Amino acid sequence: MSSEERAELERWQRATTMPTGPVRRPRAILLLADGLPLKDVVVRCGMTPKIVRKWARRFIAERLPGLADRDRPGRKRVFSP
Repeated sequence: MSSEERAELERWQRATTMPTGPVRRPRAILLLADGLPLKDVVVRCGMTPKIVRKWARRFIAERLPGLADRDRPGRKRVFSP
């Protein structure tokens, strides 16, 4: 992980206006990068091991853009949120 990526992940983690999901993902990636075992990351982030592995794989493959939400399948929204 480059220092620029680490700085960006730390910035996302400190954000108070972002939804909870995108804030927990960088925390998990940073803890894994610091060498914490998966079971400790799971406890600290409140995620399942499957989800932590999913975000770690996406980060490795796509770097920072991989942590963004993707479009979900199904019918498009009729009303705006």
